[in-house]
Amino acid sequence: MNNKGFVFVESIVVSVCILVITIPLYILTLNTLSSFKVRSSYDSVNHLYDLNTIKIFLYRNGDVNILCDKVDKDKTILSIYQLSFGSNDKNNVYMGLKNQMKIKKLFFTHFNINLAANNKINNLIKKDTKLYNYLNYLNKDQTVNKYLYRLVAEFEDGNFASINMYRTE
Repeated sequence: MNNKGFVFVESIVVSVCILVITIPLYILTLNTLSSFKVRSSYDSVNHLYDLNTIKIFLYRNGDVNILCDKVDKDKTILSIYQLSFGSNDKNNVYMGLKNQMKIKKLFFTHFNINLAANNKINNLIKKDTKLYNYLNYLNKDQTVNKYLYRLVAEFEDGNFASINMYRTE
């Protein structure tokens, strides 16, 4: 009997089986790595603590409801990096916090950000693709809650973070 043909066919079948098994594993590994890469630059714990400090400062020293009203009226993202509090001491503390935390950009916006439907938002962030990608990454809440807002920051290391904000009514 000639077993050469059988060994050849068996080798092809085994090779195809190995390929069929390894291709999904390869794709799964790539997806996991890309997800890890995204998560490593979004919402790191240190940056979330930094944003929480800014959030507490805003609640104690600024009127968050004014920011909420402005965002509601204009339906846009509000840059609050250069926010003024009327007192030099408060302004100095605010600038010191941002500098110490190495915050590059700071925004106040609705929790649900509809980038596709709003031209004002698109014009504001069109040039900043990293910010645009981060805003798309943020989870969207399907329920409408007029008291829910977001504080979004870009840090000098290129990472982003966001934290929830609420009206004080």
